Amino acid sequence: MTTDKKRSMAEALRSAWRAEILQQPAPTRDEVNEALLASGRDPEGVAQQYKDMIDAKLRAARKGRLQELRSKAASGQPLVPRARPERRPRALPPLEVIRSRIDALSTKPQYKKLLLAYRNGTVQSESDLETLYEDLLELGVLSDDAED
Repeated sequence: MTTDKKRSMAEALRSAWRAEILQQPAPTRDEVNEALLASGRDPEGVAQQYKDMIDAKLRAARKGRLQELRSKAASGQPLVPRARPERRPRALPPLEVIRSRIDALSTKPQYKKLLLAYRNGTVQSESDLETLYEDLLELGVLSDDAED
């Protein structure tokens, strides 16, 4: 069997596996927790491991970008900012709902360290709250459903 045939067969198998995996429903949080507990692993510990791993990768990426920019600056190359992806517009709930969901979030133990910046130390504009809400949705901290 030629190398090209082997590669095409391997790619066909990968495609079939991907299609099969994508057709399966995603497990619920409870199912994942049950599976972890059944295997003797702590769900909270596993979640923390993933958070730590993601944080480490983000730090490494940022550090790499900073080193890249420093070397460009040292060599006299122009620093060109990267284009930021545009946010998709989304229909936001009324401002009072946004306020109450953010306030409710700040009472949860895992989000106690969530600090909000206030303009002049006292005021947070409607735009600030909407942007914070969109960021929390994007990060997966809040979901579009009302039950977080």
